[in-house]
Amino acid sequence: MAEPIINPSPKQQFLANPKRVSAHRELMQNPQMQDSLNMGLLHYQLALAANMTDANAAAANSFKVKGVLEFIDVFLKLGESSQAPTQSKIVGLDHSV
Repeated sequence: MAEPIINPSPKQQFLANPKRVSAHRELMQNPQMQDSLNMGLLHYQLALAANMTDANAAAANSFKVKGVLEFIDVFLKLGESSQAPTQSKIVGLDHSV
C-alpha cells in the first residue's frame, strides 16, 4: 500500500486533476502553441543578443537561455507522469538455440 503524500510537489498537485492534465496535453499538442513557444524563445534570444556588450554579458545570457530551455522542458512535460517503468518478468526464455 502506498503511503499518502503529505506535502505534494506542484507537479503532483497538477497531476491530481485529470481534467487539467487532459487540457494541458491537448494544449501542448496544438501546433499554434508549439509555434508560439518557438517564436517566443527566438524573440527572447534576439532581445538578449541586442544587449550583449562584452564576454560577461554573453556568459550571463547563456545562463538565461539555458534557464528558459529548462522551463520550456518542464512546461511541456508537466502533464506527464514520471513513474519509473516496471520491468516485466520473462518466463520460458530458451537460451539453448
